Amino acid sequence: SVNSGGNRLTVAIGGASSGGGGGLGLGWFDVTSYGARVDGRMVTDAVSTNGSTAASSATAAYTAADIGKLYEVTDGVNVHVTTIAAYVSATQVTLAAAPSFSATGCTAYIATDDATAVQNAVDAAEAAGGGTVYFPVGICGYRGALQDTSRSNAQLLLPRRDTVTTTPITVTLRGAE
Repeated sequence: SVNSGGNRLTVAIGGASSGGGGGLGLGWFDVTSYGARVDGRMVTDAVSTNGSTAASSATAAYTAADIGKLYEVTDGVNVHVTTIAAYVSATQVTLAAAPSFSATGCTAYIATDDATAVQNAVDAAEAAGGGTVYFPVGICGYRGALQDTSRSNAQLLLPRRDTVTTTPITVTLRGAE
């Protein structure tokens, strides 16, 4: 999944509300301090071709640095997530796996997979007894499940943001009381 938009995305873990520190009075754990790049970008002119690993966009400005990054493309109904396997040109890359739908004018996200950094920030907040995992403005890509091991290895589901708004998202997780 790719999370984007807004002022910030925060995940508050543990503790009781006290009005400070993101509403919990506990520490802030910025995902960039744990290695997240939050370097994603979005294009709205991507072309998806069923069975083809060629991906194109007139505005994507692909570079060789995009190799290995997450690539998520959607036509509003279908979604395909893979990685970029090869750089062809500023308007075309080769995907690791072909989509199963064809469409033009698709929305595509290209981002570093920040899952490990996000998981490390979640783990640090949990180890500290709670806190707020903070996502700065931008598009943060992650693939796979994030885990909250303090809650029997439960998955953390973060909201998806496709539009830029001025309203922050806060997800608060609290253990049994």
